[in-house]
Amino acid sequence: MDQPHNYAETATVDLKNAPKAETFRLKIELLEKGSKTRLLAKTNNLWMQIRCYSPHEGENAMHAHHYQDHSFVVLQGKARFYGPLGEVRSEEHT
Repeated sequence: MDQPHNYAETATVDLKNAPKAETFRLKIELLEKGSKTRLLAKTNNLWMQIRCYSPHEGENAMHAHHYQDHSFVVLQGKARFYGPLGEVRSEEHT
């Protein structure tokens, strides 16, 4: 079995001067109409938002975000996602 890599041996980051870790909450008000976006965290290499859609009012046009990673969490209700080849993935929070 391979030994785990010891990243401390190869690290070049000055940990004493590194930014402090931040925490955030996945919390946003539920809506009856429309949608709302709230910024959770932002760095030079990452920004994280939480977005709430009211029932039956998700994104209304097919679109893509090239060169961006995305993560989706269905907290309540249902969502349908389409992959790059047209495949469909539905998620439901029960």
